[in-house]
Amino acid sequence: EEEGEDEGAAEYGDKADGDIAEDETTFRAGVVAIQFWPEGKVQYDIDETTLTRGCMVNITKALKEIEMKTAVGGAKCIQFIKKTSFMTSNFVHFTRKDGCWSKVGCKSGKQELSVGFGCCSVGTIMHEALHALGFFHEQARSDRDKNIDIVWSNIKPGWDSNFLKQPPGGTEVYKDVYDLKSIMHYGEHAYTKGDKYKTILIKKPSNVVLGQRKMLSEQDIKGLRKMYDCTAAGSGIAKDSCGASSSSYSGRTFPTRSSFRATSGSRPTYTGRTRPTYSKSGR
Repeated sequence: EEEGEDEGAAEYGDKADGDIAEDETTFRAGVVAIQFWPEGKVQYDIDETTLTRGCMVNITKALKEIEMKTAVGGAKCIQFIKKTSFMTSNFVHFTRKDGCWSKVGCKSGKQELSVGFGCCSVGTIMHEALHALGFFHEQARSDRDKNIDIVWSNIKPGWDSNFLKQPPGGTEVYKDVYDLKSIMHYGEHAYTKGDKYKTILIKKPSNVVLGQRKMLSEQDIKGLRKMYDCTAAGSGIAKDSCGASSSSYSGRTFPTRSSFRATSGSRPTYTGRTRPTYSKSGR
């Protein structure tokens, strides 16, 4: 780790859901197609002009950890392949910009993934890499209300839309149960109006600390294997799965968020917002 990593706090930025680099209006309108990486192979390169040596080392560690944990019978299912000058297809470009963020799923051409200040732990890089593979945040699942409560009154003004849910058929399709231990879950103080106010409460008594950025959970690993059709023969994702116009691949559809409005719960009605100016000392 380096640069005072703060257990995912740097992910709570000013993009859609905090660290999802999609146009917010488009994202909230539910027109973001989620596409998977062909055969589970992700080409990538690293911006050596902006990233520190320690951060570059941790990027490599994070990607190897995902490869190792999702392997089946010793065979890699998800593979991160260092891009060469001869490769011209879709790829993830690790760089340093403001904050930690990624697009969701495979995109055409060069796909930036920012590993900014406070984002260089192996766990935080894995979190962003899972976005790039196709995962949304765990607490955005449509079935989250059975497991957690969102304390809308404790969320700092103007940021409540970061706690909206996906429609049914999203991340929960790839996981057996709601995963409090997921590396993709917000922490209990995400977007809080003050350090003493929790914005997420676990419904049932639990010793789980939400928002861990140490390791992939068991359900994270199972979910990735299911998403990428992992077997001992590799990934079952089609060679042409990225670049099409639909979010449907291998006979399945990965839905996106349908609107600004929450589907349940006593949250305030969302009517638009002005984002506060981001500062590292102010969150």
